[in-house]
Amino acid sequence: MNNYIDLPEEGGGGGSGVSSLNSLTGAISITGAGGIIITDIGNTIQISSGSSGTVTSVSVVTANGFAGTVANPTTTPALTLTTTITGILQGNGTAISAATTTGSGAVVLATSPTLVTPNLGTPTTLVGTNITGTGSGFTAGNINATSNSTLTTLSALSLPVSQLTGTLPIANGGTGATTTAGARTNLGITAGVQLITSGTTYTTPANITAATLFKFNLVGGGSGGAYGSVAADANAGGGGGANVVVYATGLSPSTAYTITIGSGGAGGIQSSATSATPGGSTTISLDAITYTAGGGQIPSSNTATGIGGAGGAATNTFGTGFSLTGVNIPGGPAGSGGTVVTNSGYGGMSGSLWGAGGQNVRAATTTGNAGTGFGGGGSGGSGLTGNGGAGAAGMLLVEFNN
Repeated sequence: MNNYIDLPEEGGGGGSGVSSLNSLTGAISITGAGGIIITDIGNTIQISSGSSGTVTSVSVVTANGFAGTVANPTTTPALTLTTTITGILQGNGTAISAATTTGSGAVVLATSPTLVTPNLGTPTTLVGTNITGTGSGFTAGNINATSNSTLTTLSALSLPVSQLTGTLPIANGGTGATTTAGARTNLGITAGVQLITSGTTYTTPANITAATLFKFNLVGGGSGGAYGSVAADANAGGGGGANVVVYATGLSPSTAYTITIGSGGAGGIQSSATSATPGGSTTISLDAITYTAGGGQIPSSNTATGIGGAGGAATNTFGTGFSLTGVNIPGGPAGSGGTVVTNSGYGGMSGSLWGAGGQNVRAATTTGNAGTGFGGGGSGGSGLTGNGGAGAAGMLLVEFNN
């Protein structure tokens, strides 16, 4: 049986209250005007607000990116939280929302991610260490390649020559060599130039073929000038050597062909009354045909009325045998003598300006000047003791390539 004691509100004038509960047993409820409930639990008195309500149902409000459901909302509620956000979440300290993204696939983290066909746009900085694979439509500005970089399938490449090293194969547009001689050999190019001023044969290189084109440039020797015979006279000069050019193919490799190099004529000697000698002819024999660049001729006499020597003759026929075509250029004639002791005859030029005639002397009793270069004639001497100038020797210049 429960016993209840009513406690009047403080100051209500309804009695002096309860001074002792020791004689009571069981559950004692004391209700004041304010709704206070005091409950005896064992040896403890628990006082609670009499206005406490009772939860009758639980629910989840959708907000800040969260939603949910409740099972058994009026008895033993079980809450299941969900989110209304689709995609990658971002938070601002209060709520979550969907992050702005591009592309698809897994989330990329900082260390060793694998990107599948990404579009990077226009990055301000991109370090491409250990890039492999094939990139179509890739446009680059300046590429700094390492010493062991491999570049393939390029439509165009411009590199400073100073930075190119190694050997580019012939199949890739190179020569397969690092020297001029090696490049010529690898490419089958046979070319060279040889100046011959002495000897009796010219031997072709070992690596020529029948298609190798040769150009033979022959210059005859210049004649010597006349000596002076009268104190008041100046004498005539010697003629210049001719120039002949022969273009030929079909020559055999490592084969000796007969040549002669025209010597320069000697000037006349007054003391022994020895007349000048003409320049020698320069020749080459190809396929039993001899081509000749004639030497300059001597003056007509050793007197003031002497006529300057004629230039060397060049009368070859081309287009037969090994020769394809050619050019004949006669040597230049020399100046004649006269009665002005300070104006002797000049020497004749060689054909095609390979040599210059000796300058005429302008002083009494003076030896004439020698011809210069290849095939220039010597000028005449002046006065009673002036000897004639010597003529310059001829030459053979050989050029070949295929």
